[in-house]
Amino acid sequence: MDDARRIWWIAGYPKSGTTWLRLVLDTLLTGRFSLNDQTAHVVKGDTPPHAWQTICPWPVREAPEDVLQLLRPAALCNLIAQAEGNDILLKTHAANVNYLGVPCIPPCLTKGAIYVLRDPRDIVLSWAEHAQVTADQAIDLLLEGRAVTGRREKGVPTVQSSWPIHVLTWVYENSTVPHTAVVRYEDLLERPETLFRQLVGTMGRTFSDGRWKLALEATRFENLQRVEAEEGFLERKGGERFFRVGKAGQWENGLTTEQVRRIEAGCGRVMLRAGYGLAECVESDLAEPAREVCRV
Repeated sequence: MDDARRIWWIAGYPKSGTTWLRLVLDTLLTGRFSLNDQTAHVVKGDTPPHAWQTICPWPVREAPEDVLQLLRPAALCNLIAQAEGNDILLKTHAANVNYLGVPCIPPCLTKGAIYVLRDPRDIVLSWAEHAQVTADQAIDLLLEGRAVTGRREKGVPTVQSSWPIHVLTWVYENSTVPHTAVVRYEDLLERPETLFRQLVGTMGRTFSDGRWKLALEATRFENLQRVEAEEGFLERKGGERFFRVGKAGQWENGLTTEQVRRIEAGCGRVMLRAGYGLAECVESDLAEPAREVCRV
């Protein structure tokens, strides 16, 4: 039913720039910037345990992961109900797949989406520090994915998949999400004001120039680094900082030739479609993305 289509997804693979976009939207919508004050966050996560607990027969932290995934559409309905008839903005790292026959991104609840793409070679370096793993371990996660991932103390685990499947299901092989705006992180770095304004426009929202000035200034990468150094950041998982470098092309000096070759061999077909050039592989080296995550 159309009235249930209230969710705008802020989507992307982990470490692709969705937190930056969330902070811009939060500042625009509330008129104030805060890194850690939850009351200033209009864009919420899609895995809060309380949304599951009223419908789950176990304590959420003890429930089987498959049960939690089966309950996901009902939990999302709980979040919609809390919005009292308004649209809601949910940040997600979930792939747009069916798992156990249940859609992770239910079309009947979805109004639209903004999807942030990022070069997977740079994702690896950012993810390695964030998760406190080696670059090779981060590459394994990027290529193989995990059917269900996430920490119980932070929320309900998410069906994440590999990077190629994530991008394919949101951007190139998906017709279930209307009004999907796609932006590359690298382009946001070069033209933040122009592209952020375009993205927000796809949601039918307008803001004053003063509100835009506040949001863009507050979320400059240098300012985010400064505030994190002073206050910390609740979303930081590990490592010294969440806002690490904020530049494109770090992989050129941060990864070995063999590491670049592994990423490109597994992600190259989708990278080329997204406009990312290959440094070490040719088309004959490229693997087709595996589909095992889509359990039915």
